Amino acid sequence: MLKNQVKIMAGKWRGRNIKFPTSDGLRPTANRTRETLFNWLAPVINHINCLELFAGSGSLGFESLSRGAGHVVMIDTSTEAVQQLKETAKTLNAENLTIHQMTAEQYIQTSKEKFDLVFIDPPFSSNLVEPICHLLDKQDLLNPNAYIYIETQKKLSPPTVPASWQILKAKIAGQVAYYLIKKNT
Repeated sequence: MLKNQVKIMAGKWRGRNIKFPTSDGLRPTANRTRETLFNWLAPVINHINCLELFAGSGSLGFESLSRGAGHVVMIDTSTEAVQQLKETAKTLNAENLTIHQMTAEQYIQTSKEKFDLVFIDPPFSSNLVEPICHLLDKQDLLNPNAYIYIETQKKLSPPTVPASWQILKAKIAGQVAYYLIKKNT
């Protein structure tokens, strides 16, 4: 596999490559981590509405669509990343996908859409996980019983999340800690 591509692991696009640009802070979720995450999500992934903040390569959003998600919104600030996401979407003939070039904060503050699953995987140096979690909760973009996936550096403490959110799963893979969280109704 080339340095700047990852494979979709399962579903209708299984084995297809997602290319991504070289960019500071862009680190696609590792295959092993994605496999674990989507095993956790298997019972709920069909037809759900997903938001991938800090999309980068789009590996989580494209994997979601490949496995049956109903709609995915991808957000990233990088012109190169957004251009590549659009090229990948065209190559895969991806439907039910919306891509925006803006900050996660801008999208959360202006969106009226509700989501069943949100991926939060910002560049490790950004310190944005907790502010984004609290902004998502404040802006009420999550459907009842929505899931939130968070990826951080292993060396950090588990994120402080809104009181109505519950950490269901937590794992470490290499230098990455990742969490599956559920918003309680």
